[in-house]
Amino acid sequence: MNRRCVLLAALVASLGLMGWLPLRAAGVTLSYGGLRACYQTGRPIPPFTITAQVATSDTYRITHAVAVNQQPPGTSTIVYEGGISPAQPKVATVTGGHATVSGTYTLIGSLYQLSTGVLVAQTSATVLVADPCPTPPGSPAPPSAAMADIHWSQTATPSQGARVGSLLTVWAKGRNVGQGSGSSDAILAYDPALLRLLDVTPQRDGDWVRSRDDEQGTITLALGSLAPGEASRLPIRFLVLRAAPETVLTLVRADGEDRANPLFLELGQEITGPLRFTMTATAAGSEIRGRGYKPGERLALWTNRQGGPPRAIEGRFAAQADPDGTVAITLPPLGEDVTSVVVAGQTSEVVGLAILPSP
Repeated sequence: MNRRCVLLAALVASLGLMGWLPLRAAGVTLSYGGLRACYQTGRPIPPFTITAQVATSDTYRITHAVAVNQQPPGTSTIVYEGGISPAQPKVATVTGGHATVSGTYTLIGSLYQLSTGVLVAQTSATVLVADPCPTPPGSPAPPSAAMADIHWSQTATPSQGARVGSLLTVWAKGRNVGQGSGSSDAILAYDPALLRLLDVTPQRDGDWVRSRDDEQGTITLALGSLAPGEASRLPIRFLVLRAAPETVLTLVRADGEDRANPLFLELGQEITGPLRFTMTATAAGSEIRGRGYKPGERLALWTNRQGGPPRAIEGRFAAQADPDGTVAITLPPLGEDVTSVVVAGQTSEVVGLAILPSP
């Protein structure tokens, strides 16, 4: 028996000494169901059940309490109150919620017969809350070198802005570019004087909102485990309150290791299409300048030509490694048939367009 199992056994024994040993009258049982041995810290705990079997038809009350790390249990909550008959056991559902403190959680269920006021049955169950949960015995441990690396990015619909009083949807996306599975949090910041957060709708069961502060204009997004190469998106809806020539939404991974591309939005008018780049002539050729990319990300460039198919511009280009994701690239002289240059972020998926000035 490993040390954790010994500790859990000792804890259960100590709980029994404190009066939490299972209690039941003749023909009466009470039991928890649907529980896992371990839940990850801070992640949603699915609903579980308490089942009561009675010997006499009467009105009963089922309560549930939780004790954390050998501390006294919290206030009991009533999960069911009403009639129960011997022929039909009552299955009551308990909302799981979230466990933000790691450790051992002991669940205490109690069954009272209301006509007599007597506690007729009591049960307990012990679960572990940890990050990560321990690997079950016999399961191969994942290679230590295989780690997740979640890269975040964001785009908007409409792409650059929206009218006052209309909806703006920001899509936050996380993609695992690492070699192992894992999860990630990111913090989205916006100006609450200009945008009102309406809702976030996770697309997967394991994704959720860890916290939000509408006054400060921040929301912490949490993605559940992503396999290597897997991605997940969370749509975030805002109501546009006021017009502004520019506002910036930032999205930063919670551990600070990855900086997502900022969104530069013009509020008061609806803009569709790619980001708009500026293009100026230089002695060496042409310089295109824009922003909205992930700092340091690789870019793909190609030209649109009059009367011909698009043509890739050879070379390896990158957004500058400054916080606003600015890109400034000097290109050699372009052919006379070139009408515009397209710049696509390979991580952020942001697309920009620079239109050549008329001669």
